[in-house]
Amino acid sequence: MIRNLLVILVVLLSVSCEKKSQTPQEMLLGNWVQVVPKHLKGEIYIPTDEDTLAYEFKSNGMCDFKLAYFDHEAYMNDTVKTWNRVVPYLGTATKYKLEHKILKIYNPSKKKWDQYKIKKLTSDSLFIDDTLKTAFVKKRYPDDESPDFDTVILSTGGCFGPCPGNDIVIDRGGNVLFDGYYHVKNKGLYKGKISNEAFNKLSLRFRQADYSNLKSEYPLKYPHGSSTFLTFVKNGKILKTVKDDGTAPKEFVWAYRPLQYFEQQIELKRFKQKVYLEMKHPRVSFHDLSLYLEVIRLSIFITYLKWVEKLMKILKKNMRCITTTNS
Repeated sequence: MIRNLLVILVVLLSVSCEKKSQTPQEMLLGNWVQVVPKHLKGEIYIPTDEDTLAYEFKSNGMCDFKLAYFDHEAYMNDTVKTWNRVVPYLGTATKYKLEHKILKIYNPSKKKWDQYKIKKLTSDSLFIDDTLKTAFVKKRYPDDESPDFDTVILSTGGCFGPCPGNDIVIDRGGNVLFDGYYHVKNKGLYKGKISNEAFNKLSLRFRQADYSNLKSEYPLKYPHGSSTFLTFVKNGKILKTVKDDGTAPKEFVWAYRPLQYFEQQIELKRFKQKVYLEMKHPRVSFHDLSLYLEVIRLSIFITYLKWVEKLMKILKKNMRCITTTNS
C-alpha cells in the first residue's frame, strides 16, 4: 500500500514539474521591451524612447512590432513634390520563427528576415548575442481587454518633414471620420468603418500605455517637431486630453502611431458635399488642459456624422473656451 502511494506521488510530482517547465517557444510569448542592463550603462549605446525596440510574440507565428514598419525607400524614390509625398505605412504585424537559438523576424521594409542569435532566454528576460548587447524584459499588462472609452480623437499638426497632417475620430461603433491635408493619401473629408475587434485592439494599446494617468502635456523636444493631440471620451464626458510635442512615454507613442497612419489601413469614402476647410480660424485655449486645438476646423470636420454631433455639445459643456485672434 505504502509502495503504491509512493509511486503515485512520484508520478504526480513529475507531471507537476512538466507543467511548470516551458519550452523556448512558450517563454517567448508575450510583450517584450528593450532595456539596458545596469552594469552595461555607460559602456554601450542606450536607445532613446523613439528607437527602443518592442515586440509582442503570439502563438500563431505572428508578432507585433510596436514601432511599426515604413517603406522609406519608396518615399525617397517618389517623384511627386515633397509636400505631397506620403511615407507608406506597412503596419506593425509581421511573422516570426524561433529555430534553435535563432530568432527570425520578417522585416516588410527590407523584404527579408532579420535574424537574432539568442544568448539567453528565460520567462522574464531575453538577451541577444550581438555587439550592442541587446536585452529585453517581458512586460505584463492587465488581462482586461474591454474598451474604457467610447471615442478617440487624434489631431496632428505635421512637422518640417513627412509627418502626416490629419484629424481622425473613431467611435466604439466603428465609425471613422478622417480629414487629411498633407503627407496623406486621402486629402479632404472622408468616412469609413472598422470592426469591433479593430476598435478593441486600438483601445487596448492605449490602456497598456496607461493613458488615463499621463500628463496633459509633454513639451517640445525638437525645434521643428510635430504636435499630436489625443482626446478620449466616454458616456458624454471627456476622460482625458493629452498633447505630445515629442516627449510622451514610448508606450503612448506606440499606441497612437497607428492612428496617425490609419487612413492607409482602411477603406475610406469621400464626402460628396463640398466642404471648405481652408479658412482662417481663431485658436481656442482649453483652460483646464492648457492645450491648443484648431477647434473651428475640427468642429466642421466632425459635425458631418450624426454620432459625433453630440460630441460638439460635450466640448462646449465641458470646456470653457477663450478665443484669441489669429495672428
